[in-house]
Amino acid sequence: MKSAPTKSARRFRLGPATTLAIAASLVIAYMKWPDYAREAEVKRGLEATRAEIARRGPSKRPAPQTLDTIWTARPNLNLSAAQQKSLEALRAEENRANAVLKHETADAAREFSTWMNQNKSGATLAQIQSRAATYSAKSSELSAARREFWERALRLLTPAQRTKIKS
Repeated sequence: MKSAPTKSARRFRLGPATTLAIAASLVIAYMKWPDYAREAEVKRGLEATRAEIARRGPSKRPAPQTLDTIWTARPNLNLSAAQQKSLEALRAEENRANAVLKHETADAAREFSTWMNQNKSGATLAQIQSRAATYSAKSSELSAARREFWERALRLLTPAQRTKIKS
């Protein structure tokens, strides 16, 4: 007849359910490890990016200017009647010239946003880039058109007015 195991031997004995639970925990932890590592890597990357931005300080690149900037600053610029009239004509021309492009850009942005909401988890980077290409092209085109009108508006101003509007 077998003798009963001692108290110390009983302490280390594992049953099949306990062994299975430990094995399942190890498998799950092993499978999830890349996610934890990736999250930590992303967090380190974000912290490094934030530190780099803080080190560099504010951007030296000026904010994009539009004709609306001058239009809203009119009272402070002391424009002559001729400048005022030229600026009004230029603003009307810009509105006519860019109306279709503004509409197309807004449509492209709306389509891309709708597509992204429908394909949150299943889209590949290539699909996202191809869908964003239309919006990106329209946005760049609109930005170039606005820049052109901005430069034309600056030519209407005196050097003192230009300095005032750029500051």
